[in-house]
Amino acid sequence: MRKIRHLKFRDVVTLNVGDMFWFGKYHINSTVNFLIGLPDPGKLVWRIIEKTDDHIFALSYHLVDYASFSKGKDRKWEVSEARKWLNEEFYENAFSEEEKNLIKTVKKDKVTLLTKKEAETLISVNDKKRGVDWWLRSAGSTFYDRDIAVVNKYGCTDSTMMSSACGIRPAIYIDLKTAERYGSDEEINTDDYDVENGVLYGVSKNLSEAFIPGEVNKIGVVAFNGCSLLTRVVLPDGLKTVQPSMFFYCKNMKSVCFKGLEIELSDLKDPDRDLDTILNMLITNDFTVECDKYLKYRYLTDYFLISGNIEAKEYIKSEFPKMVNTFIKADDAERICSLVKTDQFIEKKNVNKLLTTVFEKKYFDVVPMLLEYKDKLDKFKYDETEKYLKYASGNEEITALVLDYRNKYFSDEQLEEIRTEIFEKKTGLAEMTEKDWKAIFSCKTVGGNITISKYKGDDTVVTVPDMIGNKPVTAIGTYAFSPDKRGTKADDKERFKKITSVHLGKNITEIGDHAFSGCSALIEINTPESLNTIGKCAFYGCSSLKEYIFPEKLDIVEFRVLSACTSIEEVRIPEGVTEIGENAFEGNTGMKKIELNSGLKRINHYAFRYCSALAEIVIPDGTEHLGYSVFDGCKVLKDISLPKSITSIYNGALKNNAWITEQLKKHPVVVVNGIVVEGSKDADEVVIPDGVTVITGNAFEKCRIKNVVFPESLKVIENFAFYNCSGLSEIRLPAGISEVGKYAFNGCTGIHSIMKGNEEVKLSEFAIR
Repeated sequence: MRKIRHLKFRDVVTLNVGDMFWFGKYHINSTVNFLIGLPDPGKLVWRIIEKTDDHIFALSYHLVDYASFSKGKDRKWEVSEARKWLNEEFYENAFSEEEKNLIKTVKKDKVTLLTKKEAETLISVNDKKRGVDWWLRSAGSTFYDRDIAVVNKYGCTDSTMMSSACGIRPAIYIDLKTAERYGSDEEINTDDYDVENGVLYGVSKNLSEAFIPGEVNKIGVVAFNGCSLLTRVVLPDGLKTVQPSMFFYCKNMKSVCFKGLEIELSDLKDPDRDLDTILNMLITNDFTVECDKYLKYRYLTDYFLISGNIEAKEYIKSEFPKMVNTFIKADDAERICSLVKTDQFIEKKNVNKLLTTVFEKKYFDVVPMLLEYKDKLDKFKYDETEKYLKYASGNEEITALVLDYRNKYFSDEQLEEIRTEIFEKKTGLAEMTEKDWKAIFSCKTVGGNITISKYKGDDTVVTVPDMIGNKPVTAIGTYAFSPDKRGTKADDKERFKKITSVHLGKNITEIGDHAFSGCSALIEINTPESLNTIGKCAFYGCSSLKEYIFPEKLDIVEFRVLSACTSIEEVRIPEGVTEIGENAFEGNTGMKKIELNSGLKRINHYAFRYCSALAEIVIPDGTEHLGYSVFDGCKVLKDISLPKSITSIYNGALKNNAWITEQLKKHPVVVVNGIVVEGSKDADEVVIPDGVTVITGNAFEKCRIKNVVFPESLKVIENFAFYNCSGLSEIRLPAGISEVGKYAFNGCTGIHSIMKGNEEVKLSEFAIR
């Protein structure tokens, strides 16, 4: 075989994006080698992913280690263990002194990792796949401050904990100015290939991975005969001719790389035939070849994304709708998204057809991008938005997005007019008989007025009329639209759960208990001016409902009326409301703002419990009562304005939130208007301030206090106030105290005496044990 001289260092300047070259060597231990497969003898192969006049940016083809990004608390690249290892141990051991001279230092790094943006824009889908997740140097999830971005084993960007083990795939900058001046004749390869006049006649039978020299433009008939160890071949971009079934005897062959595309043989239905077709397609730029559609479209897409080839672009334009259909069938959202992101294939003439296709196939991954293009290229029509809403039924995110576009194009008044016009055209409203309406609703007539007792239709957008016959529709009955009623048939439950929009007629005065509870797809419902009563649990569990406007005539917000409505972010309580019922907004994890009215008197038990996004609240002057655990679990609630009018606070009303935590840092006893609401768990001695009249239940539960001093002003100690405070030994109550809860000192097993003024009280009266 003839000796092939690989690139001298000074010849690096001749390389282009997509070219691969040997540079450096690195040996890893056998355990890591088993995981990431760096071939012996550890020659490092790099692919150029970016080139400027001054430098080339190259990414290692192989992973060189499998380790954590950092085991500390800071996820910044600058302080990570991965950066330290790459720029010290790896750099020192992987490169010769001559090679180090070529490596350019960028932002203090000699060796780096790709950013998330670089991974998404500079390398192909196939080149991302490495069998395991590998690290990027960008921050990961915004929700978890210890997540780092990765490329997962499927070739998609993702994120994971920085202490996890993932592959390390280094990248380097090579200084082209230095390379031009370099004079070394060092060769970096051996006699592996037999090449003459651009024809490859033979390949060493000892190779497991072959990088065919760049001068080769034709593969000889028997070039790969006997290469049974070969698993991967990288073909030069200038190749003009390949032989049919040229890898027939390479029984261990797994992939072939050509023009930046990694062609996995396991993905091909007929490896010999399909590989020949794909290679010839890329050589000739003839994309009309007959072969498996998905394979052709897949490699055509990747080739265009890597090369920007004009012929590939024009062919994709002509076939784009067909390609989208094919990718949908193959569940390949990533390639659709990649093509859409190029901003070259979506046009006014095809955007509507594409949207209909992805909606019909319920391929929601690409819907947001296509909706954005429609917004730019073509106005939304009302009937289109209604069609999209119907297709999106059950998908909260897409439904909300379509509604946002609809609301952008149509005001509430316009929507009302359009719906009325459509409804009248569709049904002949003036001619609708009571019999016609009963096909849609079950109705009850009470005192000349109609109550809707059950919805029987299939539409997900529902209109409740003003009149049925000559009688006004004034009420929505109990469980009328709800899947939660015991005994509801499975088909009915499914219908109710798909309802996305309800328009109530202008005569509605009452919404009954549980009327819409469990309608998890319901996004919008109007509030007629006539409405004055909303029953218990009316909208409980409407998790997609983005907004609800309470009627101005309302005087009480009932039990669980808007509980577990996790998409609602803001609520305003009307001026006429005097009481907020128990659990009214409990579990509304998305609620960030609640505007309370000046006429409010009572906020009952658990009203805002677990509203974990609520950061501040102003309780209006005039409010007198806070029930059990009103703000329990409101973790980020750090600003609570409490008026002097509050005279009654039940136990736990203000616990387990940021506000109470901050107050306890300032004072061992938190007092609101003479009422102790919480005590420090860590103080050995507590002095209750003068002026305190009430200590609420559980205020000092399981505190380690050994001594407590009560003021003469104290009148009431509620049940379980000092529950399980086992360090207490003696209690001295003020003479004027009027009430001590039966279990106020339950579990305080160390108490041996209780004094009230100067008189000793029997321990048995306090149920200490």
